[in-house]
Amino acid sequence: MQRFLIPLVLLCALGMAVGIDYQTRSIPMIRPQPRHPVYVLASPAQAQRIARGEEVLVLGPWCYGLFTGQQAFASRSEAADYLALKGLDQERLQLYVASGDYQLDVEQGVLNKTLRLVRPLPWSDA
Repeated sequence: MQRFLIPLVLLCALGMAVGIDYQTRSIPMIRPQPRHPVYVLASPAQAQRIARGEEVLVLGPWCYGLFTGQQAFASRSEAADYLALKGLDQERLQLYVASGDYQLDVEQGVLNKTLRLVRPLPWSDA
């Protein structure tokens, strides 16, 4: 029993550290009037959660940098081009505007902060 005690304590400490990092990283950056909108792709089901008034987050980097932030786009057409390039179906992914500013909250095409989904956008305008 004693030989399992040290690995168990280390595993618990690691779990607590990851949980604390996730909790601090899940506080979204909300910019009231961003100059450069951020667009992200997510499940169409998130639109229903937003309509119900729930807060839906898109994560920036967490777990001490082991997981990068979600991919972000500077324009609607850039997101549509990405879907076409990857051969993904627009029916399976919804375009959303997020609560950040592209120049401040995105680095190398991925989020550097956690943001909140603000509203879904139709693909017809992209």
